[in-house]
Amino acid sequence: AAGAQRLVTLTAISQTEPSQSWEIDIPIEVMEVREVELLLESNIGTPRPDALVNLLFTIENRGNVDITLIPSLSLPTGWTQQTALQPINMSWTERSKNIIISIQGNGNALSGPIQLNLDVGAQRFGWTGEINVLELPQPLLTFSELEFEDGRTFDHPFGPGSHPVGQELTFTWLLVNEADVPWSPSIATSLSQGIFGECLDVGTVAGDVVPVVCSIILPTTLEVASQPSFSFTLSGDDVSLTEGSSMLVAEQRSVEWEVTGLPTLDETGSGSLQVRIVNTGNIVLSQQLILETSPGLEALIVGEDIVNAVAGDSQQFTVQVTGQSTGTKQLTFRLTGVEDVQASTTSVNVTVTASFEESSSQSTTDMYIGIASVLLLGLIVFVSYLRFRGSKAVGTPLPAIPLSQPQQQSPICWSCRSAIFGKMQGCPRCGARYHSDSPTCQKVDECSNCGASSDEFVSA
Repeated sequence: AAGAQRLVTLTAISQTEPSQSWEIDIPIEVMEVREVELLLESNIGTPRPDALVNLLFTIENRGNVDITLIPSLSLPTGWTQQTALQPINMSWTERSKNIIISIQGNGNALSGPIQLNLDVGAQRFGWTGEINVLELPQPLLTFSELEFEDGRTFDHPFGPGSHPVGQELTFTWLLVNEADVPWSPSIATSLSQGIFGECLDVGTVAGDVVPVVCSIILPTTLEVASQPSFSFTLSGDDVSLTEGSSMLVAEQRSVEWEVTGLPTLDETGSGSLQVRIVNTGNIVLSQQLILETSPGLEALIVGEDIVNAVAGDSQQFTVQVTGQSTGTKQLTFRLTGVEDVQASTTSVNVTVTASFEESSSQSTTDMYIGIASVLLLGLIVFVSYLRFRGSKAVGTPLPAIPLSQPQQQSPICWSCRSAIFGKMQGCPRCGARYHSDSPTCQKVDECSNCGASSDEFVSA
């Protein structure tokens, strides 16, 4: 041990005869020796810039005195020491001791030298090594735009505040790689239950900006104001990045039209159509059905004209159509209400082939008779006025000649196709008329127009 005192005897013997010897006592004292060796026992390897690395050191006391070592650690940029370093006490008989020091990368940690110092007073013992960090891609995503099918674009994934259903929503992000190594990630898409969509592959990302495009469709079956979401994950080369967005389901009022029935009115000049309105939106509809016709055509809804349909439901209406002149006419169906509805109108063409010459001739004759009657009445009044002025006497006014009234056209029987002048019965569903007790008209078991049972006919 250091400081130990010893006595060394030096004996000298002469080379003469007789020989002589001398002894000299030399006192000695063991001097202090402070010597420490520091060894790294673990393998650093090539860690990621965000890795946790454990460094195992062996400290060997090669001196002969008790020592207290004060450790300190120097690290490259981005690395932090996770282990608190305490003074290390070693007696001169303790030959070695192991310590573990943990260091953590912050994700952007750099390669560089590592130095562990052990200070004993003014002396310093140290170890120096090198850490080589694995260079990883550094992806960065920035939202670019949201585009609706109608061409509207927004610079935020929430768009105007809500997202329409039944159309494609295109979300676009811009991806850049800030590292010097290329990145070829795969992409995985995660969708909330009930929505559809996918995100496209991005290929290799090097120095250029690469778009990440996701196409999402919200079906009309989703509840209004619900908030489905989607996300995508880019992963590869030990790097992953997740992004996505939530959506707010907007109200949508839209319908589809199905018009069936006779597109042509034959010699009777009347018939019926059925129009089915399907609520293709995601909210209850309450609208009024209005009919618009071109000149020469009349149309009437049989029964109620109010549309009350929940999402996905449909409602059918029967429309009685009567032609007034020959040719192709247009019948327009329109929904009106407080709220606007997409596809709120539709039109069909109705061809009228019935002949209206006799009716037109009769109407023209009636018109001429009416005009002549008015002129004759005016002439009589004028002559009476002249007589009154000439005689200054009050004459008895001539009786007014009654105007001829146009005769109302009798309804046509849907069985025998002849006019009905007496009792009649009608179909309550479509309004078709039939003879009630005509011996020349054959009774029917069902309505020739809509197929309803004759048991449902009512007296008209």
